[in-house]
Amino acid sequence: MRIPVRVRPAGVCAVREPLDMAEAVPHAGPHWRGALERLQQDAREQGVPVRVYGSLALQALTGQPYLRASSDNRSAAGAARSHQLEQILELLERHAFAAAGR
Repeated sequence: MRIPVRVRPAGVCAVREPLDMAEAVPHAGPHWRGALERLQQDAREQGVPVRVYGSLALQALTGQPYLRASSDNRSAAGAARSHQLEQILELLERHAFAAAGR
């Protein structure tokens, strides 16, 4: 169940970048952790920073169960250099197929 909520700007206590994947992976359930650890390892080896938002980030920040087996992986990868864009796309494609076969 999703419940829409409106918050006035004065009610926002902090704004930050999406969580680094390394901060979030320990909070993922067993259904997700293995695939996310592999993505994190590959990204680190290639020097590609990956951040997460959405259900996994909310779960990591609050300790509440937001991530379900049917959730999607909301990740953001920043390409500091043009060749990193190709690396990012290849990583996401490879791990999307791996995650589909979880």
